[in-house]
Amino acid sequence: MVADGEAVFTTSANLTDAALDRNIELGVLIRDRSLAASVTSHFQGLIDREALRPLPIE
Repeated sequence: MVADGEAVFTTSANLTDAALDRNIELGVLIRDRSLAASVTSHFQGLIDREALRPLPIE
């Protein structure tokens, strides 16, 4: 996950109640603008090639 262009958060957790409350999960937060830009660019490329489709915001 890149939310602010400044850090990357990668985790094994699903964003569910079970994952967040009952399971043992591991995540890492890396504060690196270059890495955040690279991850953002990678996912934008996947979206541009239609390998991924963004979900509509409701």
